[in-house]
Amino acid sequence: MTSVIPAPVGHGRGLRRQWRTAFLFMGAALLVALGGVTVTYLGTASLYRTAAHHLDDSISQTAQLDAAVNEHEIQSHKLWQGTPINLAAYLGAQKQITRLFHRSLLDLHGPGEHALVVKASRGWRYQLTRRGLWGSGARPRPGGVTAAMQAAYGSAQDQVYFTFGQLSDTAISDGAHDLSLADHFQVIGIGLLVGVFALVLAVMLYFAHRLTTEIVRPVEMLRVATQQLKGGSLDHRIDITTSQRSNEIDDLADAFNEMASALHASHIELIRRAGFDGLTGLPNRNSFNERLQRHFGAAQRRSETVSVLFIDVDDFKFVNDSIGHAAGDALLVTVAGLLSTCIRPDDFVARLGGDEFAIIISDSTAEATAADAVAQRVLAAFKKPVLLEGRVISVAVSIGVSVMRDDTPDSGSLVSEADFAMYTAKRAGKGRRAVFDAADAVAASTNSRQMPTIDT
Repeated sequence: MTSVIPAPVGHGRGLRRQWRTAFLFMGAALLVALGGVTVTYLGTASLYRTAAHHLDDSISQTAQLDAAVNEHEIQSHKLWQGTPINLAAYLGAQKQITRLFHRSLLDLHGPGEHALVVKASRGWRYQLTRRGLWGSGARPRPGGVTAAMQAAYGSAQDQVYFTFGQLSDTAISDGAHDLSLADHFQVIGIGLLVGVFALVLAVMLYFAHRLTTEIVRPVEMLRVATQQLKGGSLDHRIDITTSQRSNEIDDLADAFNEMASALHASHIELIRRAGFDGLTGLPNRNSFNERLQRHFGAAQRRSETVSVLFIDVDDFKFVNDSIGHAAGDALLVTVAGLLSTCIRPDDFVARLGGDEFAIIISDSTAEATAADAVAQRVLAAFKKPVLLEGRVISVAVSIGVSVMRDDTPDSGSLVSEADFAMYTAKRAGKGRRAVFDAADAVAASTNSRQMPTIDT
């Protein structure tokens, strides 16, 4: 300390020189502290941006792959069972999905992400190759395809979607790790700042009160804020009263609040993208599966009946081809709006992908009366023509209804049954509803001519 206080105690100008030296030392210490805070902020902000960008890129590419594979799976089902499709478009979709997988392998470098992309890519291609649906040799199955074979194929494809879910979870986990690293870096910077001011406090008692009220307490608020951010409270903000503020701390608090607000907004947007369809605003397939799984478990514990309505827009490809893809998108938005008006407050409607939608309906009794009523309202809603790109067109939907039974093994089976019933409705003339019946499915799997119950 003798280097800081050059004059001996009792010298007439020694105290003045000591204060001058203390002020100079304080100024130097403040410059060092400000530099440390700036470096900490820039490093932390860079880590946050990197984490947010990687998470956004991972979720976005996973969503693209999920949607593309789902749409291609629909066409694969049709081709496999002999339904005429545009084979060139089908093969083009395979190439596009292959390119998406290749891009993901190049872009996603987080721990475990590369392996999951490889697993999903190989699983998707293997299921197509196994069934003769890959490449230029893709063709319908000789002798036809049973419902059980279609269900088995759908179940196998679900493993690919499950891998996509693992990929999203891995990206979120990696993002959390990066945020934790940024918080650690922030704490180190704050520790350096507190150490500098602690040294200043040891040099001059006069500055103790000033440092406590104007520096240490705000910095402590920053430390608490980073802990809150680390704990997941992304809406936490720093509020420093005017009497406690200095310019540097003010700027740092504002910058932290802006950074926290941007991170919070990015987090909310990523959650929205992960759970909702970007075109229609409805919940997506992931949200639908999670909701159905919760309903399914609750129904097994209580006297509750769970039903699924699987809805497909009839002749949707014709709208895309004749009017344009913009009109097709507008039609999907219109369909989503109409479906939302047909359900009850506790029902759940989602877009599964392409022109496929689904509704989860829960009855408090053993009779699935609500499912029948909702299905009838949906059919009635589509009896009126809609205005699309300046043209009035008629739109119809085919509905497959499945009701949970005591022997229904899981929620995926319930969806597969509704999907089967929907294709039955289409074969019966479209614009109808078909109720799945287990006996009908068994008959169909043995090439019987029996069909599920059809209602117009």
